[in-house]
Amino acid sequence: MANPNPQNYNCPQCGQVDRVEKVSALLRAGTSAGLYSGTASGSGLVAGMSYTALSQKLSPPIEPIYQSPWGGCSVTITAGLVIWNIAFIVWVCLGLSQSPTVVEALSHGNLDYWRTFIIIIGVGLIGWVIMAAIISTKNRTASERGTHFATEYPRWERAIARWNELYYCSRNDVVFIPGKPNTCVPINEMQKLLYRP
Repeated sequence: MANPNPQNYNCPQCGQVDRVEKVSALLRAGTSAGLYSGTASGSGLVAGMSYTALSQKLSPPIEPIYQSPWGGCSVTITAGLVIWNIAFIVWVCLGLSQSPTVVEALSHGNLDYWRTFIIIIGVGLIGWVIMAAIISTKNRTASERGTHFATEYPRWERAIARWNELYYCSRNDVVFIPGKPNTCVPINEMQKLLYRP
């Protein structure tokens, strides 16, 4: 039994169907993975992907990825500062409990102790300021990236859904969505079509 609503796969430009293929199928046909012989940086076998020029032009839109600013080095530095500042607070508390009072230090001429103590307090406060600045910057960056991702991901979802509907006519080098002639564009404008509102 024939399909009651046959899809019109004819190219909107030439009206023919003989050179029309689904974009996703063309991409699979023009991509191969495996081991290739040859040299790359001194090795004899290279694993990878091979793409035809056409499959590169017809490749799907790239999925946006959220990258947290709290990776690797920044976590280590922040954790180090937190540990250092906690150790500093413990040291100050222990030092104050065993130190002479200000009056005793001044009456005995022990100003070096208090100068050292004030310098160490200053260095400790600088550590807290640096830690607060790092945390604030990372949180702001995370918020900006999160907002960008929240905007871009739905756009990508619409674009990939549209890409999955695309057909390619090799006679005219155009892509289109069957039944929607206003979507027929040259292959080099495919990305614009995918992200068109």
